[in-house]
Amino acid sequence: MLGQAQSDKQVEALKQYLIEEDFFSKEEAQDISTDYLFLSIYKRYNKSQGYPLGGSGSCMTYGLPRIKRPKTYKAPKTDDDIERLINKVFSLKLIDTATYSDLVTKFEGGRDLNFSDRPPYGSYISTLYDLWVYLAEKERQEKNKPLLSTYLDQLNTLGLIEKDPLEPPKSRLDILNLFQQKLVLNRNELPDSIAEAYKYAFEQMEKLVPGSQVTDLHVSIEPFEYSGEELQSAVIRFSHEGIPYTSYLNDAVKVETWFYEFFNKILTEQGAEKRLFHVNLPSDSLIYLLLLDQNQFNFLKDYHGGGHLFFDPYWYKIELGGYKTYNYPRTPQIPYWYRIEPGSHISPHNLLSRSQIEERFTTYDSIGLFSYMNDAQKREELQKLQNSFLVKGEPILYRMKDMHLEFDWTIFSEEKPFKNAVQGFAAISHGEFNPTNFKDKFPMWSHS
Repeated sequence: MLGQAQSDKQVEALKQYLIEEDFFSKEEAQDISTDYLFLSIYKRYNKSQGYPLGGSGSCMTYGLPRIKRPKTYKAPKTDDDIERLINKVFSLKLIDTATYSDLVTKFEGGRDLNFSDRPPYGSYISTLYDLWVYLAEKERQEKNKPLLSTYLDQLNTLGLIEKDPLEPPKSRLDILNLFQQKLVLNRNELPDSIAEAYKYAFEQMEKLVPGSQVTDLHVSIEPFEYSGEELQSAVIRFSHEGIPYTSYLNDAVKVETWFYEFFNKILTEQGAEKRLFHVNLPSDSLIYLLLLDQNQFNFLKDYHGGGHLFFDPYWYKIELGGYKTYNYPRTPQIPYWYRIEPGSHISPHNLLSRSQIEERFTTYDSIGLFSYMNDAQKREELQKLQNSFLVKGEPILYRMKDMHLEFDWTIFSEEKPFKNAVQGFAAISHGEFNPTNFKDKFPMWSHS
């Protein structure tokens, strides 16, 4: 914690010290305010030192405003200068003993470090810039404390937690442990066998999701190729109420985070109000799943910013993980606040049911779009679509082979692009368009 609320006398004393020790000029010190003392010092220091506003190559300070680069610079302060400043701030009772001790520990840990030996940034203080960032973010954290109480009240009102905790939460995990409908899987505690690990995860999931018991569960590890790499995929096959499901989970690890998505398919078929979501956590070993209705999801889905160097003012806010559009290794997740079209989020709450997918498929078939397929091929294609994750507003034709052509000059082949594009159109016409005698002399990079 910082010290008690700063008085004008304390702030003026610190200002005078900063002027006398040539940290700031008299004109620069006028920007220092009593309300957000250390944040105003941080901003003034950026002006005097010329730290970049952001962008390529900048030292990013999350959540704190950046200032444009000036024409002049001040000479850097020595370790002794910074040490005396820390002691002065403490002697003026602008920080309490616990903060002072933490500062001293971080500062001693940052002395005389070689670049290659430095611990993760935020665990040490080695420059005056580090010091002002630490104090500014600590100050913001203290001023945001009342927001934690409000946040807990909102979670309680939404039925996510039952009551206020006996002790104030100190981390996101503390808050997550208050949630009622949740499942926590620790990969380090799962069986060594990938197949057995998935079977255990499915058993635990059935406890969280009512009526989700599966039958004929079979897990196999099968090879596949991705971007020229030979990889492995965990292939999970099971049935629920007579409906077969197949899930390809890449990479083959002890329970991939998105393994729960097929339970959202089950919840969709049941017409349930709730869906499963995972929580973004810094730990790779934990999978934290929440069962949320639409209102609960709407409250938790919004983005609140990333981690900070020393402190995160929004450390208490739960951040839901995103939606994985393609089942490939290292595919980035798309945040849930992303919209496909107005009123349609990429969200498990907007998943299409099997009957809705079949209705769309039948409509397209009735106008002849699938006339190139026989009945067996149509049944196979429909089954694939019903086994996929399609949301409202997403055309099902995009998920079908040889039904659409993606053409982008920035990524298309530079060798005979016109010929390749026309052949692509021919493929999706299924025999209606048969171009021949191509003459493609387009020089992509020299064209003007």
